[in-house]
Amino acid sequence: MNCSGTDSDDDPYLTVAMAELDRFGTRVGCPVCENPIAAAVGTPSVPSRILRDRAIRAAVGDDVPVYGWRCRRHRSHDVRALAPAAFAPASYESTAAVVDGEVVDVAIPGPVFQRGASQ
Repeated sequence: MNCSGTDSDDDPYLTVAMAELDRFGTRVGCPVCENPIAAAVGTPSVPSRILRDRAIRAAVGDDVPVYGWRCRRHRSHDVRALAPAAFAPASYESTAAVVDGEVVDVAIPGPVFQRGASQ
């Protein structure tokens, strides 16, 4: 359920997975505990190594903000639930990422995307 589908070498207390969304994107569930996430959507930072675009990874360094949520129900680790890029506002850009061994489109803020595009 984290970046690589196994325990992260960089941070064993971090889980990065795609959020569980209903078809309207109005109900968000934690990919680990399946409870609703009541927190507002934001841009939690995730390891940039999940991104497939090397230019963006080089431009942002170790972490990149991604459109999604944090599930605060977990005491032992930090769960970052990412939204599919299609649910992000127009100010975000879609980019491919590898999450749980699958290539998915996630959304990063436009200025961050532009930094990678200018590399």
